[in-house]
Amino acid sequence: MTSPDGIPVVGASAAGLSTAEALRRLGHQGRLTLPDAGPLPAACSGAAPWSSPPA
Repeated sequence: MTSPDGIPVVGASAAGLSTAEALRRLGHQGRLTLPDAGPLPAACSGAAPWSSPPA
C-alpha cells in the first residue's frame, strides 16, 4: 500500500496539531492540510496581537 500525497487533518487545535506531528514522526512526507475556521493570527492580518485561548 502506498501513502497518499496529502492528508487533511480536520481541526487546527491541539488535537489536530498532535495528529499532524504524529504523522510526521511516523514518516509522512506529503502535504498536511489543517483547516481552521478561527480568525487569522495578527501576523497574517496586520491586526493587534491574537489573544484568544486555544480552542
